[in-house]
Amino acid sequence: MKAIQLECPKYGRFHFGKTGLEENASLHRSEEIIHSDTLFSAIISTCSKVFPDQLEALLEAFKDKEGSIKLSSAFPCWNVNSIHKKEKKEDRHTIFFLPKPVHLELYDENEEADIDRKKIQRIAYISKTIWDKGIAPKYWCDKEDCILIDKKYLVHRDDLYKEIALEIEDITTIQTVPKIADHIRQPSDNIFFQTDLYFNSFEWNSNDFNMLNLRFLSNYSIQPHFYFLLDINLNDTNRHLEKVLDVLLDIIIDEGIGGSISTGAGRLISKTEIENFKWQIKEQDIAKNHAVTMSLYCPSDHEELQKVQFGKIITRGGRLIGKEDQLKRVKMFQEGALIKHLVKGSIPSIHDSKPYLRYGRAFMIPVHQNYV
Repeated sequence: MKAIQLECPKYGRFHFGKTGLEENASLHRSEEIIHSDTLFSAIISTCSKVFPDQLEALLEAFKDKEGSIKLSSAFPCWNVNSIHKKEKKEDRHTIFFLPKPVHLELYDENEEADIDRKKIQRIAYISKTIWDKGIAPKYWCDKEDCILIDKKYLVHRDDLYKEIALEIEDITTIQTVPKIADHIRQPSDNIFFQTDLYFNSFEWNSNDFNMLNLRFLSNYSIQPHFYFLLDINLNDTNRHLEKVLDVLLDIIIDEGIGGSISTGAGRLISKTEIENFKWQIKEQDIAKNHAVTMSLYCPSDHEELQKVQFGKIITRGGRLIGKEDQLKRVKMFQEGALIKHLVKGSIPSIHDSKPYLRYGRAFMIPVHQNYV
């Protein structure tokens, strides 16, 4: 397994539409992550244009029972850079955020009455450090070990200096602005509203550190990016698909994702591969019969459905592809679902005759027994 970091520019802007009841309702709202089916669609669409002769083999690698190629959704990660004054040494590390398992919003009120339930519900992402340590929700509001940023990002004191973490506000924001539909070319009713996701960068210097009692630092910066997990297990026959996939991802970086580059949205700078991405959960603490999904999950049959212990539902598809033709809608489990035993998931078709697919294969990761 490896992690692919999609590096974003400073103050990057993105739009990932949510399915709505009306044709253009997806413009009014934006997701904060890149769902796995969006990544899959971008890869397959690009392959059909660039390597049409490899399209069938690539699809088969995603679909086969062995799970030759599996990918997760893309979540936020923060690159943290700091420079120490005396050593003049630059320290770089990345904070990887994971989706909060949805079942952690449920608890016995009598046993854990001191928990701020609303605060726990608003948390959307927890850092990999907290995930690996298996810190229980009842300790998430403890500012000694866990620090909450923007009410939805939970970091550990090992991830960020507490003084720095408390200074961060609005590292990601959602804004809705009016726009003119130039392509309509009519004197009225051509204004629409679009909601975009913005990434904000932060930087501190020596003057700031004097106020924060961090005088041993001379520079400190945080830049948010996206990352997703990729698991590739190809045999000798189709091993060349790994190189094909690498080229396709490079093209997606150039073309952007989540908006039109010509308007300044959806721009990506480059990709960075982190090989051998591993979990640091102690072996004796790993839950033996449970895992959590890092992708959208569409059960392949009733038996797989029964293995879902907790999960939230999301509707995907449904957009118009012509004046009267519309894609079907499919319900999937959101990222962060708790699954009992291993499942594969499916890639359902959302059109009777045209090749439109939705990626619903399960990308599962180990979970600490404290979270089961």
